[in-house]
Amino acid sequence: MNNSSLSSVVIPKLRISAGIPFGLDFSYMYTSVPSSNIKITGYEGRIAFGEMIPMPMVEFNVRAYQSKLSGVNELSVKDSGYAAMLGADLPIIKPYIEFGQVKSTATPNGVATAVFTEYQKTSTTTAIGAKLTVFPLVIMNAEYAMMGSKKMYTLKFAAEF
Repeated sequence: MNNSSLSSVVIPKLRISAGIPFGLDFSYMYTSVPSSNIKITGYEGRIAFGEMIPMPMVEFNVRAYQSKLSGVNELSVKDSGYAAMLGADLPIIKPYIEFGQVKSTATPNGVATAVFTEYQKTSTTTAIGAKLTVFPLVIMNAEYAMMGSKKMYTLKFAAEF
């Protein structure tokens, strides 16, 4: 038997966002771990203050979000948090930095309640990244983030219209 541990996992994610007037955006996210019942769903609300900042090409927004893990019978996990992002609104590349906080709650269910108790942790989040317009309507986003002591690297492609 091989005792090697897995250091990274590729998980596809679907995100649908809709913007409405006054800089408000709402998003829904769905992701599923291949070959399992594990799913994560979540939503987010964001307000952009770009037009309220008297400096051109500066982007600032604040967001609140929540997500939930399902497919693990003995465990319920929820995350909720907020973040503030400051970026440069340049024509092709948009670099940004983000700071926030996330509260994670893991609650045992069923048989697991005999051994485990609810666990809560609040962590600071930071991210630095860039959004690149590859072609009209096609973007690529590269990001390095930290949540507490955990490091994450993200590369995503998306269609924006």
